[in-house]
Amino acid sequence: MRVTLANGLALYLVQGWNEVEDSNSGKTVGASFSGKLSDSWNATLNVVYGDEGRQTPAPNNSASFGGIGFAKPGTMKTTMVNLNLSSSKGKWLWALDGNWATADGNKWYGLAGYATTQLSPTGTLTLRLEGFRDADGVRTGMAQSFNSFTATYGSKLDEKTTLGLEFRHDMCSTPFFDGRKNQDTLGAFVIVRF
Repeated sequence: MRVTLANGLALYLVQGWNEVEDSNSGKTVGASFSGKLSDSWNATLNVVYGDEGRQTPAPNNSASFGGIGFAKPGTMKTTMVNLNLSSSKGKWLWALDGNWATADGNKWYGLAGYATTQLSPTGTLTLRLEGFRDADGVRTGMAQSFNSFTATYGSKLDEKTTLGLEFRHDMCSTPFFDGRKNQDTLGAFVIVRF
């Protein structure tokens, strides 16, 4: 349930914000504020707090990077703060997105930077750098850090359809990727708006 109090300010009450399939009955409360910092910069701040986590171990006793759910079983009092800054200066759209969180003393954080430019009337290029630190292993199952670089090209076929290619290079402080510390991914996608 979301209630908008004023332009750019909202409060909400949710269940299961952190997992695809909710595994506990805890509720989470949150607040969101968004607004313009200047003519070209926008900011959004979100804060959430509540009981989150699994009553049962995660599937295969692990969780995925970028995280759906917690790797460790049991509910925890969780606080998460997200700050997003974006700007459209010149030909580029810039964004910085940061997450800081704690759950019963376990901490993790992530930071991502994005830059998108229009290469042609139908083509865009997006570059993204990301970092994630799970110092206590609460999200990924062990203490580790991840970094990645992604380059995405998108081509708009018409008003509803976009085709794209994406290259991603992931790095981890532990051999997380089937015994390796690095992983490369090449993918293609189709987005259809309706």
